[in-house]
Amino acid sequence: MKWYYPILAFPIYLLFVLPLRVLYVLSSGLYVLLYYIVKYRRNVVAQNLKNSFPDKSDKELKQIEKEYYKHMVDVIIETLKLATFSKNELHKRMRFTNVEFLNKYSNRPFLFVLGHQGNWEWSGPAFDTLNFAPLYGIYHPLSNAFFDWFMIKIRSRKGMTLVSMQQTFRKANELKDKFSILAFIADQTPMPESAYWVNFLHQETPVFVGTEKIAKRYNFPVVYVSQKKVKRGYYETTFYELTSNSSCTPDGWITAEFMKRLEHDIQNQPAYWLWSHRRWKHKRAIN
Repeated sequence: MKWYYPILAFPIYLLFVLPLRVLYVLSSGLYVLLYYIVKYRRNVVAQNLKNSFPDKSDKELKQIEKEYYKHMVDVIIETLKLATFSKNELHKRMRFTNVEFLNKYSNRPFLFVLGHQGNWEWSGPAFDTLNFAPLYGIYHPLSNAFFDWFMIKIRSRKGMTLVSMQQTFRKANELKDKFSILAFIADQTPMPESAYWVNFLHQETPVFVGTEKIAKRYNFPVVYVSQKKVKRGYYETTFYELTSNSSCTPDGWITAEFMKRLEHDIQNQPAYWLWSHRRWKHKRAIN
């Protein structure tokens, strides 16, 4: 950490001391800027939605598109609000419907797997407020050193430990006999040659297999983290077991089952997934 990083971060902390209801005014203004003026990745979002929902009308797709941009800017604001959020406020806004379900794993390590649905940035810090188990979140380091430092700092405020993708297998080996949770956001885009391919939202889609490889190597149970947006600034999370015996599943099954669950959540609330990501930039090679 550079000595001046806290100085650079101070204005962000100062702004995000404001309550969310005030920050949402800023969010609404940023939505107008990004959507109507800058037109940030609008072509990407429109094409992704059209390919993913071929049965929806142009009017329906345009409505989802606008709702997505409003939600995307809210997630940015809500993420930065982690810098000053109290434990009680975060716990109030992120409800966990069936935490007691996780007690079945109380004597062993297990995995969380989730997608960029709802507010994924709140998931780890909010879960930490429950003091259930040590939580380790796998993350991709940012290229900007200051923002990488800042994001680690706010994401880990409530206790979550961040683990870079390059250290994932080493950390899994350290935790294999300890009651703990490794959390993966697993719907990002891998290089096609190392991917497992599934049919996802009507398209051939490459998926990272690292989560499944770790689960099968150490026989970690895998729990899907499903998130629903209740209203602006409020979310509901439910846990579903994918498998309690990973090593006995066929290759690709865990990955495919995760993507199937995520697809179901996206279809239920289509505006709240990360549509501005170039998710389908790679095509499957034809042998």
